[in-house]
Amino acid sequence: MKIVIAGGTGFVGQAIIARLLREDVEIHCISRSKPSSIHHQRIKNHILDLGDSKQLDDLVKDADWVIDTIGILREKPSQNITYDNSSWQPAKYLIDAVKSQTKPKFLFISANFAPRVLNDYMLTKKRIETYAHEQLGERSKIVYPGIVYDKEKPITFIMGSLLSYATFIPIVARIRPIKRKDLAREIVKIVLGQSSDLQTRLD
Repeated sequence: MKIVIAGGTGFVGQAIIARLLREDVEIHCISRSKPSSIHHQRIKNHILDLGDSKQLDDLVKDADWVIDTIGILREKPSQNITYDNSSWQPAKYLIDAVKSQTKPKFLFISANFAPRVLNDYMLTKKRIETYAHEQLGERSKIVYPGIVYDKEKPITFIMGSLLSYATFIPIVARIRPIKRKDLAREIVKIVLGQSSDLQTRLD
């Protein structure tokens, strides 16, 4: 099985790669500027611009899955980092590349819920969900995690850990805190043909 992970050098992407290495799969990591810090003979690194449709098409044409882990939580307009160019456009390039082929499936990491201050973040996530479903139908799979925490990010880890003990409270349940390794495990389950609770958005 060939798995292409866009954003494989990021916080979530690296956890997915580490979990995939337990399975008998071929892993291709796409990033813009640096290879994955996880070194293994089954990881093939590709530094490319997703806007280069020829290179991207060549990479995904015989893939079984394309996983999109790219995205930002907050915009930084002064650095030209926006939801449009850092979340929407990369996803659109990937979805279009998958659509041009018959084999690959697409998995997008969306979000279950965000506070009103992150309204544009959620709107962008939902825009990508809609586009993926419109273009790919059953070949698109979406997961809806909340705050993803790990000891690698101490502040988020403390917040996520505390929230995980209060999921009996409805608003906290919607925030849906999840350990990074657990998110990676659930994504790999989907790739291997199983279902995950994360495929359902909690209201």
